[in-house]
Amino acid sequence: MQSVQGSQAMTTSGSSLPSSTKAFIKWALLASVAIINGYATVLMYSRGETAFALLTVVLTALALYIFGSKKTYAHRYIYPGIAGMILFIIFPLVYTVGLSLTNYSASNQLSFERAQSVLLERTFQGGDSYPFSLYQTDKGARLVVEMPELATPPNRLTLQPFQPKHWR
Repeated sequence: MQSVQGSQAMTTSGSSLPSSTKAFIKWALLASVAIINGYATVLMYSRGETAFALLTVVLTALALYIFGSKKTYAHRYIYPGIAGMILFIIFPLVYTVGLSLTNYSASNQLSFERAQSVLLERTFQGGDSYPFSLYQTDKGARLVVEMPELATPPNRLTLQPFQPKHWR
């Protein structure tokens, strides 16, 4: 076998850029990625998407550490797999468990006034509907419900006088 220790077989014919220029480009690229992701994280956090902002910070910090350090050069090849596993498996699993323990739904994301109007617009009718009359008396209001299915007179239900809220 021939030895390659002393030969020039492993050397390159010349580098296209000096090492200081390569280092500058590397750190400028990493800094621009950090700034862009920092801005995106601030936007997500300001819109109330804390979980997605945290995911962005974790993945970006991990990428900057792996691609910025010479000690983690070998990890550059497994980072895409780890980032994909965090992004597509671990994060959705943790986020779903977190959502299942909260009351986080579309009606709970509204402002108080909008939620109040949505709830006041809801109606429920269980069973039959009956014609009724509301009479104002000197003691308040009297509600008379007509019930035609009652065969024996009186076929109406009269409630005791009461005072409706908006009449006060």
